[in-house]
Amino acid sequence: SVEFLSTPSKANYEYADPFLKWFIAQDAVNQGAAAILMSSSKADALGVPEDKRVYLHGGGEAADDLISLRPRLDGSWAMQTAIGRALDQADKTADDIQHLDLYSCFPCAVFSSTAELGIDWKSDPRPLTLTGGLPFFGGPGNNYSLHGIAEMAAKLRANPGDYGLVLANGGWMTKEAVGVYSTEKPARFAPAEPYATPSERVTLCKDDCEGVLETFTVTHGKEGPNKGIAFIRLEDGRRALANASKEAFPVLREDASPVGRKAAVTADPEKERGTFNFI
Repeated sequence: SVEFLSTPSKANYEYADPFLKWFIAQDAVNQGAAAILMSSSKADALGVPEDKRVYLHGGGEAADDLISLRPRLDGSWAMQTAIGRALDQADKTADDIQHLDLYSCFPCAVFSSTAELGIDWKSDPRPLTLTGGLPFFGGPGNNYSLHGIAEMAAKLRANPGDYGLVLANGGWMTKEAVGVYSTEKPARFAPAEPYATPSERVTLCKDDCEGVLETFTVTHGKEGPNKGIAFIRLEDGRRALANASKEAFPVLREDASPVGRKAAVTADPEKERGTFNFI
């Protein structure tokens, strides 16, 4: 139920703010899926019926940097690029797509993909997954999206002429791949473009510094909240990674967001992250 999913409990414990256990992918499910790829001429030779054929109309792939190096934290450049390439290649817009299966390792992945598609996830009548998604359908490691493609093929065979979009993810919204599919035969063949890679990245500061808190999370163990991790953005555009001090940690648990507050980072030359205090 909505109440169960949104309320911390022993069965739905806090994991890393703002996520509870059942917000997160169940990626250790023993599952199998397969797709058979072939040319139209090979399908003709094998006698594959026309109503069983599903065609790829457009594809896009992009690989982003580590989160700490990305200029933008409120969305996904890789999703934007992969979705744009796939739709452009298929000569479609998001409004032309009847069926979706969006990767759902965390809610932020779903929200980011709907934002890049221009979909209002609260009011759009289209389901965002055909399987139930990673938290509820599950997946075998990082191979969930093959199940999404297999289910999309079945959905399109049952709805000839419709179009479907599958978005696959790898890492922390790092690698994105998108395909647009239909039982309609494409008017032309479009070869895949090379992986897109970002042209901008943020420089990390590993010295003592001051800046403002850009974003943060609090991780939880069996005994409750145990660590605060934050990005601190410097005036010159650089970014520092830091753990919360004992004094700063309680502030991260308050209702009012500390994003935008000034903070000082004390570097630790032996570790990737220093420690920050609010100032």
